[in-house]
Amino acid sequence: MASSSNPKRVVQNRRLLMERKVEMLILEAPQFADELARRHWMRILHYAEPASIAIVKEFYANARHFSDGEEPFFSYVRGRRVPFDAATINTFLNTQWPEDTASCEFAAARANRFREVDFGDVERVLCIQGGHFYRNLQDKPLNIKRAFLQPLYKYWVVLLHANISPCSHVSDLIASRAVLLYHIIQGRQEIFDCAQTANSKAPLGHPSLITHLCELAGAINRIGRAQAEMMRQAFGASHPDFMTPAEYDAFVAWPGDQAPTAGGGGSSSGAQAMEEDGTEVEDIEDDEDDYDEDDYEEDDSDAGTEILDLDEDEDDD
Repeated sequence: MASSSNPKRVVQNRRLLMERKVEMLILEAPQFADELARRHWMRILHYAEPASIAIVKEFYANARHFSDGEEPFFSYVRGRRVPFDAATINTFLNTQWPEDTASCEFAAARANRFREVDFGDVERVLCIQGGHFYRNLQDKPLNIKRAFLQPLYKYWVVLLHANISPCSHVSDLIASRAVLLYHIIQGRQEIFDCAQTANSKAPLGHPSLITHLCELAGAINRIGRAQAEMMRQAFGASHPDFMTPAEYDAFVAWPGDQAPTAGGGGSSSGAQAMEEDGTEVEDIEDDEDDYDEDDYEEDDSDAGTEILDLDEDEDDD
């Protein structure tokens, strides 16, 4: 953690909020699939790369903004500069962003704390007839219940909470994410704000995407990948192959527990194995009996000799 402040207070104790696979959504809603294909957003239906906890936490520690200058939108991981600006995210999504557009509408609204957002229009677009925002006593919009959303936008909410703006509480749509859904944009600003939050318990989002960006920047070197591959191979080699059902019936299971097969092949093989084992045991027991009898006779003869010797000694006395 190459942070100028205490790194443990920044990201060490914060958990990761993993992306989720939502590929089945396109099978349930063809209109939703067509819209994703038109926007070239099919890549966000699943995570781009298996997340590395150490890489993600180092990314967030070094992405923290400590000056009042322009927002950098880059971080340093393993000494490599990892950008996460609009151009990088759009390259990942394979999306062409208009060059004459300085910033997206959602970024401008968020910078202004949503003061100029027409929440009434957001309600009309997202909600069914009679649907509305739940508001506080100051008439400030708080959230929209899932039941109030248009059927098509419910699929968008699932994708939004899974991979665009990750959230662990997915039952309701809060006001900021409702505006995000209203504008339908990519989640570049969400990554930066997640690093800037002062809440030590806030989860770290987009770990899979961040790992993928670090991979593209060369922060995850070939030595690290080779070590990971070596560990996977060693772990796989340490676990032998499991027995097939036939092998289990032949070598492990008792005759009464063996699975019946066509023609009784499985049971007969197991019984035959048990009979062969029993024959070997009987042969060993016979050998042991013969050996004991011989030893017993020799012991008796020796004992008798000793008794005679004692009698002779008594006669001499």
